[in-house]
Amino acid sequence: MTVHESAPPPNMPPPAAKTPPMVVWALVLSILGFCGITAIIGIVLGFVGRGKAKEVGKGVGQATAAIIIGAAWLVLGVIGFAVSGADTTTTSEDVVEEVVDEEPSEVEEAQDTEATQGSQETPDAPSAAESTPEVPTPEPEPETTEETPEETPEETPEPVAEETNSETLAQSNAVAMALNYLDYTSFSKQGLIEQLEFEGFSSADAQYAVDNITVDWKEQAALKAAEYLNYQAFSRSGLIDQLEFEGFTRAQATFGVDAVGL
Repeated sequence: MTVHESAPPPNMPPPAAKTPPMVVWALVLSILGFCGITAIIGIVLGFVGRGKAKEVGKGVGQATAAIIIGAAWLVLGVIGFAVSGADTTTTSEDVVEEVVDEEPSEVEEAQDTEATQGSQETPDAPSAAESTPEVPTPEPEPETTEETPEETPEETPEPVAEETNSETLAQSNAVAMALNYLDYTSFSKQGLIEQLEFEGFSSADAQYAVDNITVDWKEQAALKAAEYLNYQAFSRSGLIDQLEFEGFTRAQATFGVDAVGL
């Protein structure tokens, strides 16, 4: 017995790709975009449907058309709104101008009417020139002018310009350098002068800088005493001698040692 093998079924064509419904709705709503909100919905559906159309392979052009049509409706709507707003503003300004122009004319008409009524009601009155007799006017007497001595302006002494000492650039830099040193460490007055001279300033500029800054030298002595005690032990007399070596006076050194409690 022979078995006949059945022939394989013929290859069926793949189903045709369909346009996503979202793309169709996007195109319809974009076409109806003159309503306003439908254009916005059509643009949104167009962007979403375009991604799905790319996956399916059909409807990309329709989604793009929906986006373009919806955007065009939106642009036209914005332009129309702007034009209508400008027309409304112009119309309101014209109305105001017409009202302002009409008001003076109405006031003038009312004034003319009142003047006409007043002239009709009041009888003719005799003029003031006819009713009053003429009175002779006396001749003016000649005026006698007394000569007054001319006042001579008093000479005011010119103010004497006070001499002002202008600060030189070197002195200004010395003051700035002194303040910079005091910002991060303590100095005695003599020690700060010597430091400025070490930096290259002249003795006069260094002395000027120290004299033109506000410093509590007793407070500087206390800060310097605290700095010494932070890294080395001292007796009271030894710390006073060390502060005097730094340029502090005896009173300033004693104050600094008392401030740190030694």
